[in-house]
Amino acid sequence: MFLMLAAAIGLSIGLVVGALGAGGGMLFIPVLVYLLRFSPHEAAAASLIIVGLTAMVSLIPHARSGNVQWRRGLLFAVFSAAGSIGGSRLNAITPGNYLMLLFALLAAVVAVVMTQKGLATRRQYWDGIREIVQEDAGESPQQNFSSDADAVPETSAQVAADKVEQHGPVIKWVLAALVTGFLTGFFGVGGGFAVVPALVIFLHLNMRQAAGTSLLIMVISCASSLLARIGTPLNIDLILIAVFALTSMVGGALGPILTRRAKEYRLTLCFALLLAGVAVFTAYEQIFLL
Repeated sequence: MFLMLAAAIGLSIGLVVGALGAGGGMLFIPVLVYLLRFSPHEAAAASLIIVGLTAMVSLIPHARSGNVQWRRGLLFAVFSAAGSIGGSRLNAITPGNYLMLLFALLAAVVAVVMTQKGLATRRQYWDGIREIVQEDAGESPQQNFSSDADAVPETSAQVAADKVEQHGPVIKWVLAALVTGFLTGFFGVGGGFAVVPALVIFLHLNMRQAAGTSLLIMVISCASSLLARIGTPLNIDLILIAVFALTSMVGGALGPILTRRAKEYRLTLCFALLLAGVAVFTAYEQIFLL
């Protein structure tokens, strides 16, 4: 019965990782700590194993759909891996209670940022709908717009991305990658909660591209974070982790398929809502325990 519960949880979280390209570690950490009574440090290591394997499987359908920006993703991942090693070392010497409180704070901050992004994208979508209505009514719209944001040949976000790639200083990419990698190693999560916003904000990828590319970065960051933890004393139930990982991998493969037709702004707002819920729950639990 206990393993069946673990399988159900793993499948559900895998669906989130596959659909949003993030969020797995943000859910696994509270589940492992508060439901299964892992220590924060043990939960961090276990979560990296699960999320890393899930991201590897989830990457396949995203790559087939053309949502993975390989060159930018690999460049980001190299520096992210370097940052994750430093974060992993600091994680080992930080008390568990402080880890969870900082985890809640970071989740709340990212939730606010992604909510703003989602609302802005939703406004852009409905502005496009109004332009279509005006065009059908015989009025002259200011610009052409497709009802599907991903079908637009050249959006302002894509133009901005081209400018960043051609003229933007490399230091922005490097700093963003180092910071997100550090957060990955420090909190012991896959890093999608930080990588997806970084890809959207700094590299101006749309949500689908950011979700797919983040999976590539998560695989590399999880591997480097786990290697940095070699030699630290951890007591992990490998059978339980295997059940979580296998079911999460199944969910990760199904997630992109089930959300293929979902609007970009809805994915963004769902991600923000997920992070907000995790932040509130984790903060409440830690403050109550203290």
